[in-house]
Amino acid sequence: MKWTRRDTCAIGILTLLVGAFFFRLFWPTQQLIVTPDFGQSDAVSAFSTKQYYSTQLSAHRIPLWTSLIGGGYPIFALGTMATFFFPNLIFFTLLSPIIAYNITLVLSVCFMGWGMYVWLRLMGYRRISCVFGSITTALSGYTIVQLTHITIVQNLSLFPALAALTLSLANKKSWSTVGW
Repeated sequence: MKWTRRDTCAIGILTLLVGAFFFRLFWPTQQLIVTPDFGQSDAVSAFSTKQYYSTQLSAHRIPLWTSLIGGGYPIFALGTMATFFFPNLIFFTLLSPIIAYNITLVLSVCFMGWGMYVWLRLMGYRRISCVFGSITTALSGYTIVQLTHITIVQNLSLFPALAALTLSLANKKSWSTVGW
């Protein structure tokens, strides 16, 4: 697959649509997506761990263990922490927890769409079909209802890119493809 200016425009369109969808999280006031799940939202508990994560990263420590829970707890092992998800490491170190939480959520949805676009392009579909497929995947019903479960969205966002890399490896057996 040869990357062209049209591919860049297609990725830009997807990014603008996702940005427009999530615009209210950032302006006029910062907001979190919270829905009640049997009396308590997963977003609230996930955000509290993310806030702890942010304070630890801001102090230049990777939160592996905490003595604040019981007699000690391996906090990095929490499924809701996503300790080593690269965007989390960057944004929770540099930004306030609410902005970092929202940016990583939006970026994860973008990753999903970008990965799906590349995967469909590698399979030989026309660009318009790839744009449609990437938009419907990124903003699908499954993705939208999981927005309160940020780690599910972050994990799911990597699948299309992994599928594209696997397809690329199956089609082109080279060391550079293996490295990617």
